[in-house]
Amino acid sequence: FDRFINRVTLMLHAEPSRRVYMRRVSGGGNNKTRDEVIRREFRQFEASWYDGDKIKVSRDRVDRLGFFTEVNVETQEVPGSPDQVDLTVNVAEKPTGTLQ
Repeated sequence: FDRFINRVTLMLHAEPSRRVYMRRVSGGGNNKTRDEVIRREFRQFEASWYDGDKIKVSRDRVDRLGFFTEVNVETQEVPGSPDQVDLTVNVAEKPTGTLQ
């Protein structure tokens, strides 16, 4: 910071690293709802770069379907592969309609 000329010197240091890829998207907890219903709402695709924003959007889209009471998304690193992760979507289905 130089007070006489009102100037700040800013230096950024960035370290490039490897991109992380999504290896597999799998689901669990859905007994009645087909996997395709959950997968079609996902914007994070297999074999593409990992994108946290797309995962959040995808989770919200699955939640907005209204079929589930709970939607949890977990990422796990692939053992022996530092640039790949697996995505697991766990859902809890709402009770289906009943006759009175």
